[in-house]
Amino acid sequence: MENQDCLTPRIFANTFPKSGTGLLEQLLWGLPYEKMIRRVVESEEKLEERGIAPGEIVFRHTVHTAEDYDLNSRNEQLLAYLKEHQVKTFFLYRDLRDVCVSNVFYITDIAGPAHPLYTYFTERLHTFEQRLTAVITGVEGLDLGMPDHFRRFAGWLEEPDVCPLAYEDLVGQGRRMHVERMVRYLWDSIAHCGRDQEGVAESMLASVEPGKPQTTFRVGKAGRWRDYFTEEHIRLFKAEAGDLLIRLGYETSYDWD
Repeated sequence: MENQDCLTPRIFANTFPKSGTGLLEQLLWGLPYEKMIRRVVESEEKLEERGIAPGEIVFRHTVHTAEDYDLNSRNEQLLAYLKEHQVKTFFLYRDLRDVCVSNVFYITDIAGPAHPLYTYFTERLHTFEQRLTAVITGVEGLDLGMPDHFRRFAGWLEEPDVCPLAYEDLVGQGRRMHVERMVRYLWDSIAHCGRDQEGVAESMLASVEPGKPQTTFRVGKAGRWRDYFTEEHIRLFKAEAGDLLIRLGYETSYDWD
């Protein structure tokens, strides 16, 4: 019997695109509450208007810093709101090499004409290799390269009240340890839910459905970039984002292939 008197947390599930939002959603859906509400927010303005109520899990791809002054101002207000209302914030990211590969498939096979790069990809670029290069380096006037896009999100990693999560940690052999870390982070807002920390972690892990279809996530395996990167892609990626791979812990130097 769930403790219906339990205070329900406010959760902001912020993710870098193509990093496994569906997996994070399944894990959070395993929290021992019957009335948690999932809400996807289309813009920072909408998030600012409604805020995050107790019992809500709000999903969003929200940058931390940007060149746009108004957007930076809104994000500063968002950070203040999250702190003031003790919102539990997760930031999920993934090996950017896998993100690049996933994004090529997403643009051509899932998003289709609705994506701003679809026409360019299908009319100007005729091979997967060309499209992957465009995702890494960017397309002038149309889109930033994936590494530069991530740099706008990277500040979330430095926020003291945010729990950062690597996708690979949530699917690897040690995933239980990282789910337990999530529980410890949430504990001051869920401690009265009628279960101990181990029981909450068990519930979260049990909520993950292997092979469950996700509308925008093609393959959930880590390290698939090796099947697609050519030597030229590796050279380009080291030049564009070698520093990010080291910062995120995926590599210890530029000496990888």
